[in-house]
Amino acid sequence: MPTQCKKCREQNAVIKLKDPLCKDCFIGHVEHTFKMTLRMKCGITQKNEKLLICASEGQNSAALLQLASDVVHNKCAYNKSKMFLDVHVLHINETILWRHYLGLEYEDQVG
Repeated sequence: MPTQCKKCREQNAVIKLKDPLCKDCFIGHVEHTFKMTLRMKCGITQKNEKLLICASEGQNSAALLQLASDVVHNKCAYNKSKMFLDVHVLHINETILWRHYLGLEYEDQVG
C-alpha cells in the first residue's frame, strides 16, 4: 500500500526525506530550503542584493538557475514570498580554455 504524504495528507508519497512527501510538497520543500539558505547562510535580506550564480552546462546548474528564476519571478509552488534579487550568471566555457592550453586554436586557424 502506498505511503501517504506527511505534509498534505492527500496524495501518495513519491520521495522520503525525513518524512514521506508527494511531488508538490517536495518541490515546495526545496523552494523553501533554497530561500532560507539565501537568507540565513548567504545573508541576503535586503531588496535588490546581488547574487552571482556560477553555472556549468550540467543538470545541477540548470536546476539552480530554475530555482533562482522562480524566486525572482515569484513562480514558486507554495511559498509566494518574492525575493528581490539582482541575479547574474557566470559561465566559463572550459573547452575554450583547454583548447588554448593545448595549443589547438592554432590548428583551427590553419586547417
